[in-house]
Amino acid sequence: MKSFVQQVIETYKNDHTRLIDILHDIQEHFGHIPFEYNQLIADQLGISRADMEQTLSFYHFFSQKPKGKYAVYLNNSAVAHMMGRDAVRKTFEEEAGIKFGHVTGNGLIGLFDTACIGMSDQEPAAIINGRIFNNLTSYRVKEIVRDMQNGKPVDEMYKQNYGDGNNSSELIRSVVSNNIRRKGPVLWGKYTPGEGLQKAAGLKP
Repeated sequence: MKSFVQQVIETYKNDHTRLIDILHDIQEHFGHIPFEYNQLIADQLGISRADMEQTLSFYHFFSQKPKGKYAVYLNNSAVAHMMGRDAVRKTFEEEAGIKFGHVTGNGLIGLFDTACIGMSDQEPAAIINGRIFNNLTSYRVKEIVRDMQNGKPVDEMYKQNYGDGNNSSELIRSVVSNNIRRKGPVLWGKYTPGEGLQKAAGLKP
C-alpha cells in the first residue's frame, strides 16, 4: 500500500499543487484515503500535515474511512425533494439494508447525502463512483442495487442512452441531458474567441 501511495505522488512529480489529483487517485484505488499515510503524503510533497489534512477534510467526497465499493451520493437539494427524493432514498435503504450515512457490513455499498450536484432539471439524481445517475425512480434504484450486489461495473449500469451534444463522446459518456433548447444572445451571441482573455490579461489584480 505504501509503495502505491509513493508511486501516485511520483506520477505527479511530487508537486504539492496536484494534491487534489493525488488524493483522488489514492481514494479511487483504496476506496478511501488511509489515515496512516497522511504524514507520508505531506512529507513527500514538502507541505505540513495540517495543509494536507485541511484540503482532504474540505471536500466531503474524500474520506479516511471506507465508503464502500459502490459509494452512492444522493442529491439532497430542495428541488430533489420536490421531484421525489424521499421515495428514492427509502428504496435505496430498503434494498441495500442500511441507512444513509452507513456502509453495508460486507463493505459493498455506502449511502451518503450530498449537496446539489447541478442536476436540478433531472432530479432525483445521484453520483455513484463518480458517475451521474439522473431521473431516478424507486424501480430504477432496485435495478441499480441489484447490479451492485451482482458486482456489475458502474459504467454498465446505465439503461438510457447518452445525453445530447458531446455527452456521447468516448471521453465523456454521460447520460446527462444538456436541456439547452432556445437559441439566444446569452448562449449563442456573436463573439470573438479569446477576446475576454485578452481583456482580462490587461487588467490589474
